[in-house]
Amino acid sequence: NVATLGRLSVGRQERRLSPGGTLLAWLGVGGLLAVARGGASIHLFDGSTWATVEGTGSELISGVYDTDAAYVGDTEGAVWRLDGDAWVACGLLPRDSSGGESYPHVTHLAADGSRVLAVPAWKGPFVSEDGCATWLDRASPLAVQFSQTSITSAFTTLQASGDRWAIAGWDSVGVTDDAGASWTQAFIMPPDLTRGLAHSPDYARDG
Repeated sequence: NVATLGRLSVGRQERRLSPGGTLLAWLGVGGLLAVARGGASIHLFDGSTWATVEGTGSELISGVYDTDAAYVGDTEGAVWRLDGDAWVACGLLPRDSSGGESYPHVTHLAADGSRVLAVPAWKGPFVSEDGCATWLDRASPLAVQFSQTSITSAFTTLQASGDRWAIAGWDSVGVTDDAGASWTQAFIMPPDLTRGLAHSPDYARDG
């Protein structure tokens, strides 16, 4: 995520935005998706041209721009998909009494072709393979302790590449090679809070 005041630059391409509020931006396979003023307007950059669409009417805190679709997540646990120049609600993510009612905020999204992954502040990820019409629970073993952390740092990053996913946050790092059927958790020397992840494109051979 990046924050700026009224201006967004990608290489030599610059977009001037309406002033007021923080700008959140996410870079995906399809390009850059930026949310201005809490979601009042959304800006998309596909590598050559900019497009602006109206927001969803809710407070947005996450987004991803895939090759074929764009998605955003809000503070109420809803994921939205861009259909033409309008946003279509995919419905609320599943929730239960262990935290979903109090912390539904969709803090991170990832997309890889036909799959969309979403992480609310209390548990995750959830995955959809039908354009976010339905969601399956593929939760990692990472524990969330809201007495020690905030909503936005419970999970700090989410990545997806085929069946290999990675999630990180307050309780270290979790990796799956089989689309969430099983997870490996990497414990880091305390404090375990992991703020970001990066991997080599050749990770399959270089370890």
